[in-house]
Amino acid sequence: MNICVAQLSVLKGNIESNIAEHINLIYAAIEHGASAIFFPELSITGYEPELAQDLAFEKDDIRLDVFHELSDTNNIVMGVGLPT
Repeated sequence: MNICVAQLSVLKGNIESNIAEHINLIYAAIEHGASAIFFPELSITGYEPELAQDLAFEKDDIRLDVFHELSDTNNIVMGVGLPT
């Protein structure tokens, strides 16, 4: 099993941009043969604990669909950091 631990630069509260950066790193991990990739806590929202409640995700949030699809299509496990 090849595990990738990602460290990335994210933008405070910019969920759309941060998701795009996650996707880029997921594709890089897949290209390098990773079977799992894990991101830091709150990486989707930009490491802002004081904003976590306002930026929280529900379990069925459609913004997470891209991660489900990438995981299923590429047989890769991922841990994505976001507040719930």
